[in-house]
Amino acid sequence: MTPDPRRAWEALPPVLRELTEDVRARGGRSLLVGGAVRDLLLTGSLPPDLDLEVRPPGGDLPALRDRLAAALPGWRTARLPFDVLRMEGDGLSLEWTPPRRETYRGPGPFAHDGFESTVDLDMTDAESFARRDLTVNAIALEPGGGRCRLVDPLGGLGDLARRRARPCSPDHFFLDPVRLFRLVRFTLQAGLSPDPALEADLGRFDLLRAAPRHALKEALRVPFFRWFRLLFRTARERGIRLGGGLSRVRFLGDVESGASFPDAGAVLAALPGLGLPPERAEAFRRFAGEPARTGPR
Repeated sequence: MTPDPRRAWEALPPVLRELTEDVRARGGRSLLVGGAVRDLLLTGSLPPDLDLEVRPPGGDLPALRDRLAAALPGWRTARLPFDVLRMEGDGLSLEWTPPRRETYRGPGPFAHDGFESTVDLDMTDAESFARRDLTVNAIALEPGGGRCRLVDPLGGLGDLARRRARPCSPDHFFLDPVRLFRLVRFTLQAGLSPDPALEADLGRFDLLRAAPRHALKEALRVPFFRWFRLLFRTARERGIRLGGGLSRVRFLGDVESGASFPDAGAVLAALPGLGLPPERAEAFRRFAGEPARTGPR
């Protein structure tokens, strides 16, 4: 499964090759990391959404952001939380993120963004990647000179070959409720199975403060009802607490269907055909964040 250095380089969009080469020529460093690398290793192709960890030349992050934006004047750029720069154009989305530490404070339970973030350009790759969820999503490619060097400090390549889900940092993994949502998606999407230690500890998750929009985002990327069925089964078997929004849509886990949907509206359109009572469609509408209908149905 180890990628061929030149073929991996050729798989990169030309614009990304140019940008990363410019960063490298000026003394900086760019790593393509996350789900894009995982998908490249599994399927041989890259998705359009690409995440990069970048160490700016001279440590000057604002100057790097300005230079990247100036290099692609026709692209849409946005400064996101946690010092992330998003660039969109030509059917691609590039997110440039500096190495950072994430610190959770207090007893929890936590929401998805319940941490403090600090940029640290002196971190090792292993330290930086430890904030990510699973080792299979902590494999990186470092472009340069017509090749891509594999960077895998946490052993994600071996886990991917075995289709094994293993946390990058067990201490932090269970603090973010969205990581259970993602684990369910990866189980359905990539055939991953939790490693024995993770399987034994799934009950450490707490979904009390998990925002419904994050659950919906993950469910819409795979067979929709199967995602909810696996989530609720896991929560029931492991004694995981659910927030109010999730509790109101437990019925979604009882639907025997492998259908996928592009958005929440398509789910709403499908619900009447499943023979569900109107109040359940209303519960899903509230869950999805849409206004309740008050007139005749």
